[in-house]
Amino acid sequence: MIRFSFIFFYYLSISSSLAHSSSIEEQQIPILQFTSSDYGIKILTAGERLQHWIKIINDKRQEQNIAPLVLYKGGGGSPIFNYDSPYYLGPLLIMSKLDLLKKEMPQAMLDILFSKSELLPIIPEGLSDEKFTSLAHSFKRIYLEVIEWQDVEVNYAAYKMRANRDVRPYYQLLKLNSLEAKMAEFNKMTENKLGWLSAADQRTIEKSLLGMCLATNVLNEACEAELDEAIRNKNIEKMYHQYIDLAKYWVNFPFKISPSKRNTRIHLDIVNKQIIVPFFDPKDEVREKFSTEDPDQLDRHVEQARNFIKENIELEFKLEGWQVLIQFTDNNETAAAKLQFVEGSYAATENASVIKMGKLESFDDNFSKWSITHEFGHVLGFEDCYLRFIDRENPNQLVYYSIDPQNLMCAVGGKFNKTMLNEIISVYAK
Repeated sequence: MIRFSFIFFYYLSISSSLAHSSSIEEQQIPILQFTSSDYGIKILTAGERLQHWIKIINDKRQEQNIAPLVLYKGGGGSPIFNYDSPYYLGPLLIMSKLDLLKKEMPQAMLDILFSKSELLPIIPEGLSDEKFTSLAHSFKRIYLEVIEWQDVEVNYAAYKMRANRDVRPYYQLLKLNSLEAKMAEFNKMTENKLGWLSAADQRTIEKSLLGMCLATNVLNEACEAELDEAIRNKNIEKMYHQYIDLAKYWVNFPFKISPSKRNTRIHLDIVNKQIIVPFFDPKDEVREKFSTEDPDQLDRHVEQARNFIKENIELEFKLEGWQVLIQFTDNNETAAAKLQFVEGSYAATENASVIKMGKLESFDDNFSKWSITHEFGHVLGFEDCYLRFIDRENPNQLVYYSIDPQNLMCAVGGKFNKTMLNEIISVYAK
């Protein structure tokens, strides 16, 4: 199954407060057919045009020895979406963002994106490079969200089931000081005597226990009945201890490499502190990608692809004397990883060894550079440590948040860290 790891919400330019605007039913938006509707198709088509347009511009700039346009420059400043401040995505929100962006985008740029006119290697007159890339950046965010929702439409039931991975109830309980004492006080409460426990803490305990119960895939009604019984019997600690281990498991799960995810073609050299990774040479993929271009430039593109893979991965996976070492090979049978170019604009990992990259993505873009390292994390066996699931309170939208925004596998800008290194050594040394 493909992991759509390109959606990390760093393109956000509209406040996530839009998430609780009017419902999609009220707007009569077909949430499970949105991307095949006229509206959705227009965004997808315009997004592809934007990518082709930027490529044409950058090809011309390369001929003129001018710095390329880059939509993601890195350097921080990306919003952080953790359990306290999640991000929401859905058709109504997408349309709201596009409506706002259209008011900011000059008509000349809109005409190019939403038409079939010839794409020229120039930006609209009156727009600076900075303003153009800012607008393009925002539109690409919307385009990628439509692609994300396309996957939701196909796998809606699975995304709904993923809500059982929601770890917010666990973290909300952790925020309560003196939790054991507060649960004991909760048990003493009667309808006529509230005790010292605040109403807010009472609601937090109730909602968190309910959420931890739902992590077992039990129906909401069953969990509500279980909570009512625990309150009635004045024994909510029992319910807490029944589910706390499972909650901790889901919190720690993404940071472990399960035995089944270990890549047996990766070799650990403990003496030299090297993690040796045979990587299938991308030369054939690159030559196919650039087959319509000047044949004399193919060798340059191949070298560029090799450097893109080797330099970014080796630079990121370097810590405490340890070093990932990429070794290119022509033997597909022994390669631990392979880069494959696909249509569209995203990065993903399939079968824990094939890193897929959109043909229109630029090797110069810092998001592409970060993406190859994140996807390589999957090659090593790590899971994503961001969560995406259908909102229980609003089934017309997706909830997204990161467990640890500083971790490479959790969010854009996250880094390879000691926890990951120790897990690699532990798993691959066996």
